[in-house]
Amino acid sequence: MTHSPTPTALSLGAGISARQDSWIRRTALMATLAVATASAVLSWSALSVLAEQQGIAPNLSFLFPVTIDGSIVAAAGVTMASALRGDRAIYGWFVVALSSALSVFGNIARVGPHPSVTSVIVHATPSVMLLLSIEASLHLTRKRLALSALHAAAAAEALAKEEARAERARVAEVKATERERIAAEKTATARAAAEQRKAANAAVERAIGKTPKSESPGAEACRAYAATIEGFSDLPIARRVALLSTALGSSSAAIIDSGCVSASPDEERSVTARRVYKSLSRAAARTQGENAPTAPRRLNVA
Repeated sequence: MTHSPTPTALSLGAGISARQDSWIRRTALMATLAVATASAVLSWSALSVLAEQQGIAPNLSFLFPVTIDGSIVAAAGVTMASALRGDRAIYGWFVVALSSALSVFGNIARVGPHPSVTSVIVHATPSVMLLLSIEASLHLTRKRLALSALHAAAAAEALAKEEARAERARVAEVKATERERIAAEKTATARAAAEQRKAANAAVERAIGKTPKSESPGAEACRAYAATIEGFSDLPIARRVALLSTALGSSSAAIIDSGCVSASPDEERSVTARRVYKSLSRAAARTQGENAPTAPRRLNVA
């Protein structure tokens, strides 16, 4: 995995820490300002004398070097501001060149009409060094501003990456929460479906296994009493019904409806035949108007 170099590594290079770079820059700037101050004082002295020689009042002669050397400083500041904005600084450089030439010429003219080469160099040095020191100061300032802009860009990039990571984490958290919600809904739905199925099965089981006759208290008492009679299940159904009816004080219909007496298939056929016989006898009696029905062939109901 590759990492992009940090602003400090790009601007300082290997082996130089940020603290060392700051110390070097401050030292260079202080030395440059010291040189510029000394050059400005020497140039101011020479130009002030020249102004007095050329007829400017002594109390105003100090303004002459201010107009020349001060223009150099002002124009240099304009050029730096234009460069930082990305504009062309043609006019600023023109003023710097013109003011520097005037300063050098004034310092040399202070010597006299026929100066020697050494005198020219000595008197021109303050103006030249003033110009160079101002340019060096501007160069250090531009570098410092560029480094600050680089650090600001790196900080903005780091902030953007951090915000992107935070956004990705937020989206992941939202997705995880949504997945948990969906899973919870599925679980709740499955649980509800299981409960419904369980309730439906229980209802079906109750519907299938529900026997009102066996659940009635009379049926329980009927079975309890029947259990006390030895060979009760072997007795004919009529005998069993009669015994239970007498013991429990209930009618034969209630005993039969309670479900505690079960008939064999032969007994069920006998009961059915007896009921049919009684129905036919009553119908014949009503038809013939007789007191007793004509006895048909008796069915074997034993």
